[in-house]
Amino acid sequence: MGLSTHRHTRWWPAGLIPAAVAGALTLLPLRLSAAADDSAATSGSARVTADVMAFTAPIRTASMAATTTGRIVELACEEGREVRAGDLLIRIDDAVQRSRAEFARLKAESTLEIDLARVRHGRAVEELERIEGLPSAVRPSAHELSQARAAVEEARLAVALAERDRQMAISDHQTQLRQLEEHAIRAPFDGYVSRRMAEIGDTIEADRPVLTLVQLNPLIISCDCPLMVAAGLRAGQRVLLRPQDGGFAERQGVVRWVSRVAEAGSQTVRVRIEIPNQDSAWIAGLQVRVVFENAPLTAAVAGGDALEPLRPERSAQE
Repeated sequence: MGLSTHRHTRWWPAGLIPAAVAGALTLLPLRLSAAADDSAATSGSARVTADVMAFTAPIRTASMAATTTGRIVELACEEGREVRAGDLLIRIDDAVQRSRAEFARLKAESTLEIDLARVRHGRAVEELERIEGLPSAVRPSAHELSQARAAVEEARLAVALAERDRQMAISDHQTQLRQLEEHAIRAPFDGYVSRRMAEIGDTIEADRPVLTLVQLNPLIISCDCPLMVAAGLRAGQRVLLRPQDGGFAERQGVVRWVSRVAEAGSQTVRVRIEIPNQDSAWIAGLQVRVVFENAPLTAAVAGGDALEPLRPERSAQE
Protein backbone atom coordinates (compact mmCIF):
# COMPACT_ATOMS: atom_id res chain seq x y z
CA MET A 1 0.00 0.00 0.00
CA GLY A 2 1.52 3.28 -1.09
CA LEU A 3 2.12 6.14 1.28
CA SER A 4 0.94 9.62 0.43
CA THR A 5 2.82 12.61 1.72
CA HIS A 6 1.01 15.85 2.53
CA ARG A 7 2.92 19.13 2.89
CA HIS A 8 1.34 21.41 5.42
CA THR A 9 1.85 25.15 5.09
CA ARG A 10 1.60 27.17 8.29
CA TRP A 11 0.51 30.79 7.99
CA TRP A 12 1.37 33.38 10.66
CA PRO A 13 -1.69 35.17 12.02
CA ALA A 14 -1.79 38.71 10.69
CA GLY A 15 -1.69 40.24 14.19
CA LEU A 16 1.52 38.52 15.35
CA ILE A 17 3.99 40.42 13.19
CA PRO A 18 2.94 43.94 14.31
CA ALA A 19 2.98 42.64 17.89
CA ALA A 20 6.56 41.42 17.45
CA VAL A 21 7.61 44.80 16.04
CA ALA A 22 6.01 46.61 18.99
CA GLY A 23 7.78 44.28 21.40
CA ALA A 24 11.12 45.00 19.78
CA LEU A 25 10.65 48.74 20.34
CA THR A 26 10.66 48.17 24.09
CA LEU A 27 14.23 46.88 23.84
CA LEU A 28 15.58 50.24 22.63
CA PRO A 29 17.80 52.13 25.11
CA LEU A 30 15.48 55.11 24.63
CA ARG A 31 12.35 54.86 26.70
CA LEU A 32 9.28 54.91 24.43
CA SER A 33 5.70 54.38 25.60
CA ALA A 34 2.84 54.32 23.09
CA ALA A 35 -0.82 54.78 23.94
CA ALA A 36 -3.31 54.94 21.11
CA ASP A 37 -6.62 56.60 21.75
CA ASP A 38 -9.85 55.89 19.87
CA SER A 39 -9.20 58.54 17.24
CA ALA A 40 -5.61 57.39 16.76
CA ALA A 41 -6.73 53.79 16.38
CA THR A 42 -9.13 54.66 13.61
CA SER A 43 -6.56 56.80 11.76
CA GLY A 44 -3.71 54.27 12.06
CA SER A 45 -1.38 56.65 13.94
CA ALA A 46 -0.12 56.49 17.53
CA ARG A 47 1.27 59.07 19.89
CA VAL A 48 4.31 58.41 22.06
CA THR A 49 6.23 59.78 25.01
CA ALA A 50 10.01 59.71 24.64
CA ASP A 51 12.48 60.14 27.51
CA VAL A 52 16.01 61.27 26.62
CA MET A 53 18.86 61.84 29.05
CA ALA A 54 20.77 65.12 28.57
CA PHE A 55 22.73 67.83 30.39
CA THR A 56 22.10 71.53 30.78
CA ALA A 57 24.67 74.01 29.47
CA PRO A 58 25.18 77.80 29.42
CA ILE A 59 23.66 79.52 26.44
CA ARG A 60 26.91 81.50 26.05
CA THR A 61 30.48 80.86 27.20
CA ALA A 62 33.36 83.31 26.75
CA SER A 63 37.05 82.79 27.49
CA MET A 64 38.17 86.31 28.34
CA ALA A 65 41.69 87.43 27.42
CA ALA A 66 43.57 90.72 27.07
CA THR A 67 44.70 91.92 23.66
CA THR A 68 47.95 93.27 25.07
CA THR A 69 50.70 91.95 27.33
CA GLY A 70 51.02 93.53 30.77
CA ARG A 71 50.82 93.28 34.55
CA ILE A 72 47.46 93.01 36.32
CA VAL A 73 46.91 95.98 38.65
CA GLU A 74 43.18 95.56 39.38
CA LEU A 75 40.87 92.57 39.76
CA ALA A 76 37.25 93.59 39.91
CA CYS A 77 35.75 90.10 39.81
CA GLU A 78 35.78 86.94 41.87
CA GLU A 79 34.81 83.40 40.94
CA GLY A 80 31.10 82.95 41.49
CA ARG A 81 30.26 86.61 40.99
CA GLU A 82 27.45 87.73 38.71
CA VAL A 83 28.35 90.67 36.46
CA ARG A 84 26.56 92.97 34.06
CA ALA A 85 27.53 93.72 30.49
CA GLY A 86 30.24 96.41 30.45
CA ASP A 87 31.45 95.80 34.02
CA LEU A 88 35.22 95.98 34.53
CA LEU A 89 36.70 92.55 35.23
CA ILE A 90 40.49 93.05 35.01
CA ARG A 91 42.72 96.06 34.41
CA ILE A 92 46.30 95.83 33.15
CA ASP A 93 48.93 98.45 34.01
CA ASP A 94 48.11 101.36 31.69
CA ALA A 95 50.20 104.23 33.09
CA VAL A 96 52.30 104.68 29.94
CA GLN A 97 49.28 104.45 27.65
CA ARG A 98 47.39 106.98 29.76
CA SER A 99 50.22 109.47 29.25
CA ARG A 100 50.08 108.89 25.50
CA ALA A 101 46.34 109.38 25.46
CA GLU A 102 46.61 112.61 27.49
CA PHE A 103 49.27 114.01 25.15
CA ALA A 104 47.09 113.16 22.16
CA ARG A 105 44.11 114.87 23.81
CA LEU A 106 46.01 118.12 24.37
CA LYS A 107 47.19 118.15 20.78
CA ALA A 108 43.71 117.39 19.45
CA GLU A 109 42.10 120.18 21.45
CA SER A 110 44.70 122.83 20.56
CA THR A 111 43.89 125.33 17.78
CA LEU A 112 47.09 127.36 18.07
CA GLU A 113 48.56 126.22 14.75
CA ILE A 114 45.32 126.98 12.92
CA ASP A 115 45.06 130.40 14.55
CA LEU A 116 48.66 131.25 13.63
CA ALA A 117 48.14 130.16 10.02
CA ARG A 118 45.00 132.27 9.74
CA VAL A 119 46.82 135.36 11.08
CA ARG A 120 49.59 134.92 8.49
CA HIS A 121 47.03 134.44 5.75
CA GLY A 122 45.28 137.66 6.77
CA ARG A 123 48.50 139.63 6.72
CA ALA A 124 49.37 138.26 3.26
CA VAL A 125 45.95 139.29 1.95
CA GLU A 126 46.36 142.78 3.40
CA GLU A 127 49.78 143.14 1.80
CA LEU A 128 48.46 142.10 -1.60
CA GLU A 129 45.58 144.57 -1.33
CA ARG A 130 48.00 147.34 -0.37
CA ILE A 131 50.25 146.65 -3.37
CA GLU A 132 47.35 146.44 -5.80
CA GLY A 133 45.98 149.75 -4.43
CA LEU A 134 49.13 151.80 -5.03
CA PRO A 135 48.84 154.65 -7.60
CA SER A 136 50.25 153.99 -11.05
CA ALA A 137 53.22 156.24 -10.40
CA VAL A 138 54.56 153.96 -7.71
CA ARG A 139 52.96 150.70 -8.86
CA PRO A 140 55.31 147.72 -8.15
CA SER A 141 56.74 145.57 -10.86
CA ALA A 142 55.00 142.48 -12.18
CA HIS A 143 57.49 140.32 -10.28
CA GLU A 144 56.69 141.97 -6.96
CA LEU A 145 52.97 141.61 -7.60
CA SER A 146 53.42 137.95 -8.44
CA GLN A 147 55.32 137.36 -5.20
CA ALA A 148 52.57 139.00 -3.14
CA ARG A 149 49.91 136.84 -4.75
CA ALA A 150 52.03 133.70 -4.16
CA ALA A 151 52.39 134.65 -0.50
CA VAL A 152 48.60 134.79 -0.16
CA GLU A 153 48.24 131.34 -1.72
CA GLU A 154 50.96 129.87 0.53
CA ALA A 155 49.24 131.31 3.59
CA ARG A 156 45.89 129.85 2.49
CA LEU A 157 47.47 126.40 2.06
CA ALA A 158 49.12 126.73 5.48
CA VAL A 159 45.66 127.21 7.02
CA ALA A 160 44.38 124.09 5.22
CA LEU A 161 47.40 122.07 6.43
CA ALA A 162 46.89 123.23 10.01
CA GLU A 163 43.21 122.19 9.88
CA ARG A 164 44.18 118.79 8.44
CA ASP A 165 46.81 118.29 11.16
CA ARG A 166 44.18 118.97 13.82
CA GLN A 167 41.84 116.37 12.31
CA MET A 168 44.70 113.88 12.35
CA ALA A 169 45.39 114.77 15.99
CA ILE A 170 41.74 114.12 16.87
CA SER A 171 41.92 110.76 15.10
CA ASP A 172 45.15 109.89 16.92
CA HIS A 173 43.52 110.75 20.25
CA GLN A 174 40.67 108.36 19.52
CA THR A 175 43.19 105.66 18.61
CA GLN A 176 45.09 106.20 21.86
CA LEU A 177 41.83 105.91 23.82
CA ARG A 178 41.01 102.62 22.10
CA GLN A 179 44.47 101.32 22.93
CA LEU A 180 43.95 102.44 26.53
CA GLU A 181 40.69 100.50 26.64
CA GLU A 182 42.59 97.39 25.52
CA HIS A 183 44.21 97.40 28.96
CA ALA A 184 40.79 96.69 30.49
CA ILE A 185 38.83 93.44 30.22
CA ARG A 186 35.08 94.05 30.46
CA ALA A 187 32.10 91.71 30.51
CA PRO A 188 30.58 91.35 27.01
CA PHE A 189 27.23 90.19 28.42
CA ASP A 190 25.39 89.63 31.69
CA GLY A 191 26.87 86.49 33.17
CA TYR A 192 28.56 84.49 35.89
CA VAL A 193 32.32 84.24 36.46
CA SER A 194 32.84 80.48 36.55
CA ARG A 195 36.64 80.49 36.61
CA ARG A 196 39.54 82.94 37.10
CA MET A 197 43.11 81.97 36.24
CA ALA A 198 45.10 85.08 37.30
CA GLU A 199 45.84 87.24 40.34
CA ILE A 200 46.92 90.84 40.95
CA GLY A 201 50.58 91.26 40.05
CA ASP A 202 50.57 88.48 37.45
CA THR A 203 51.99 89.34 34.05
CA ILE A 204 49.73 87.98 31.36
CA GLU A 205 50.37 87.55 27.68
CA ALA A 206 48.14 88.82 24.93
CA ASP A 207 45.31 86.45 23.95
CA ARG A 208 45.93 84.14 26.92
CA PRO A 209 42.58 83.38 28.66
CA VAL A 210 42.45 84.68 32.22
CA LEU A 211 38.81 84.00 33.14
CA THR A 212 35.68 82.25 31.91
CA LEU A 213 32.31 83.98 31.78
CA VAL A 214 29.06 82.07 31.22
CA GLN A 215 25.47 83.15 30.68
CA LEU A 216 23.06 80.95 32.66
CA ASN A 217 19.75 82.53 31.69
CA PRO A 218 18.45 80.83 29.73
CA LEU A 219 20.15 77.45 29.96
CA ILE A 220 20.17 75.18 26.93
CA ILE A 221 20.01 71.47 26.26
CA SER A 222 21.19 69.81 23.06
CA CYS A 223 20.13 66.19 22.80
CA ASP A 224 19.73 63.44 20.20
CA CYS A 225 16.10 62.57 19.55
CA PRO A 226 14.90 59.49 17.58
CA LEU A 227 13.50 60.23 14.15
CA MET A 228 10.11 58.69 14.96
CA VAL A 229 9.71 61.23 17.75
CA ALA A 230 11.47 64.23 16.18
CA ALA A 231 9.11 64.08 13.21
CA GLY A 232 6.40 65.52 15.46
CA LEU A 233 8.48 68.23 17.13
CA ARG A 234 8.14 71.88 16.19
CA ALA A 235 9.87 75.06 17.33
CA GLY A 236 8.01 76.59 20.26
CA GLN A 237 6.77 73.25 21.58
CA ARG A 238 7.11 72.80 25.36
CA VAL A 239 8.80 69.78 26.90
CA LEU A 240 9.02 68.54 30.47
CA LEU A 241 12.45 68.43 32.13
CA ARG A 242 13.04 66.19 35.16
CA PRO A 243 16.37 66.59 36.98
CA GLN A 244 17.99 63.38 38.16
CA ASP A 245 19.03 65.18 41.36
CA GLY A 246 16.02 65.46 43.64
CA GLY A 247 17.20 68.84 44.91
CA PHE A 248 16.04 70.54 41.72
CA ALA A 249 12.39 70.99 40.80
CA GLU A 250 10.93 70.04 37.42
CA ARG A 251 10.72 72.73 34.77
CA GLN A 252 9.43 73.21 31.27
CA GLY A 253 11.68 74.00 28.34
CA VAL A 254 10.94 75.27 24.86
CA VAL A 255 12.10 73.59 21.65
CA ARG A 256 14.07 76.18 19.68
CA TRP A 257 15.07 74.12 16.66
CA VAL A 258 15.07 70.59 15.34
CA SER A 259 17.92 69.69 12.99
CA ARG A 260 16.98 68.74 9.44
CA VAL A 261 20.05 66.52 9.20
CA ALA A 262 19.82 63.08 10.82
CA GLU A 263 22.67 60.96 12.17
CA ALA A 264 22.63 58.01 9.79
CA GLY A 265 24.07 55.47 12.22
CA SER A 266 21.77 56.15 15.18
CA GLN A 267 18.80 57.51 13.22
CA THR A 268 18.54 60.49 15.53
CA VAL A 269 18.42 64.25 15.02
CA ARG A 270 19.78 67.07 17.16
CA VAL A 271 17.22 69.05 19.15
CA ARG A 272 17.93 72.27 21.04
CA ILE A 273 15.86 73.30 24.06
CA GLU A 274 15.96 76.56 26.03
CA ILE A 275 15.16 76.65 29.76
CA PRO A 276 14.16 79.92 31.46
CA ASN A 277 16.39 80.43 34.51
CA GLN A 278 15.75 83.94 35.78
CA ASP A 279 16.01 82.81 39.40
CA SER A 280 19.32 80.99 38.74
CA ALA A 281 17.92 77.97 40.57
CA TRP A 282 19.20 75.56 37.94
CA ILE A 283 22.90 75.09 37.20
CA ALA A 284 24.85 74.20 34.09
CA GLY A 285 25.89 70.56 33.85
CA LEU A 286 22.71 69.28 35.52
CA GLN A 287 21.61 65.84 34.29
CA VAL A 288 17.95 65.86 33.32
CA ARG A 289 15.44 63.58 31.66
CA VAL A 290 13.81 65.30 28.69
CA VAL A 291 10.24 64.12 28.20
CA PHE A 292 8.89 64.64 24.68
CA GLU A 293 5.18 64.11 25.20
CA ASN A 294 2.47 63.44 22.64
CA ALA A 295 4.82 63.24 19.65
CA PRO A 296 3.03 61.45 16.76
CA LEU A 297 4.84 58.39 15.40
CA THR A 298 3.39 58.93 11.93
CA ALA A 299 3.78 62.69 11.80
CA ALA A 300 4.65 64.16 8.43
CA VAL A 301 8.28 65.07 7.88
CA ALA A 302 8.85 68.51 6.33
CA GLY A 303 5.22 68.71 5.23
CA GLY A 304 5.08 65.27 3.59
CA ASP A 305 2.30 62.72 3.94
CA ALA A 306 2.00 60.59 7.10
CA LEU A 307 3.89 57.31 7.02
CA GLU A 308 1.90 54.20 6.17
CA PRO A 309 1.70 51.64 9.00
CA LEU A 310 3.81 48.50 8.46
CA ARG A 311 1.94 45.47 7.09
CA PRO A 312 3.18 41.84 7.17
CA GLU A 313 4.32 40.43 3.85
CA ARG A 314 2.48 37.38 2.53
CA SER A 315 3.66 34.72 0.10
CA ALA A 316 2.60 34.64 -3.50
CA GLN A 317 0.82 31.32 -2.94
CA GLU A 318 -1.70 32.83 -0.51
